[in-house]
Amino acid sequence: VREGVLEKRKKVFGPEHAGTLECETMLIEQLYVSKVPDRALQMGYEVVPLLDRVLGEENRTTAHGRSFFARALLHAGKTDDGIRNLKECAPHMNDDTLVNLMLANLEIWFGDLDGYQKTRTRMLEYAIRTRATALSRPDILERSVLIGLLAPNPDPRQMAEIRRTLDRCAEIRSANNGAPLRLAYPGWCQFMDGYWLYRSGEFKAALAKLDDAYARNVAAGKEKSQPAIHALRAACLHHLNQPDEAQKAYDLAAQLMTFPIDQNNPLAGKNAFDGEDFVDWNALLETKKLLTQASS
Repeated sequence: VREGVLEKRKKVFGPEHAGTLECETMLIEQLYVSKVPDRALQMGYEVVPLLDRVLGEENRTTAHGRSFFARALLHAGKTDDGIRNLKECAPHMNDDTLVNLMLANLEIWFGDLDGYQKTRTRMLEYAIRTRATALSRPDILERSVLIGLLAPNPDPRQMAEIRRTLDRCAEIRSANNGAPLRLAYPGWCQFMDGYWLYRSGEFKAALAKLDDAYARNVAAGKEKSQPAIHALRAACLHHLNQPDEAQKAYDLAAQLMTFPIDQNNPLAGKNAFDGEDFVDWNALLETKKLLTQASS
């Protein structure tokens, strides 16, 4: 249907009309979402340069189209090009926390800590600007600050602002009578609290929150979700001088996830939207280094 609309717009308005380009952008997204990434990739090569030239790189339609072109590139194993396109579009769509979460995780995966620091700071600033007026969608705010927890954060101001943002998310949910409001998992809020506590060095309190998060997932029949919970539990147990229990938690996390075969092209063949798998992968790798250093 959308392809038919696109052809009509090309005939009536021309190929470089804003309405035509917007329709093409939505088609790139539709093709990717419909798991036809090869066609999304082909369209991206054709349309994104036009978007840049006609609408400009900072235009939201351009950024949206580029974000799905980037995903298609990553799916095709063209990882460097995919990351480059994510870096170009992400700063122009801070409210798309799925795109920015994917970028942040890729930056950590490939050791681009300077790039990650810029993404973390930018997304935290976005959360600070928008949290007071946000009345719904606390998940957007939560993903914004999740980015800030993906790696150790030595900035006490940033950690305090992440805490304030999480508290604001709890207020939003309370004001909506405890409605799920797009909870990713039953234990999502407890996971976020546990992650913040872990990064704050409060390992005993973090472990209690992470145990609660896991229990809530189990009660909902989702015990195999969020392997990062167990990776973080393992790290907490290590810091609490419980090496045997730490190893058990690490082993469980490793059992629940599948690492990419090609670590240089980790999203090749995957229709990923937000890099959610990376949250698990990066948490496990960080804990693995921690346990390995302790045993050497």
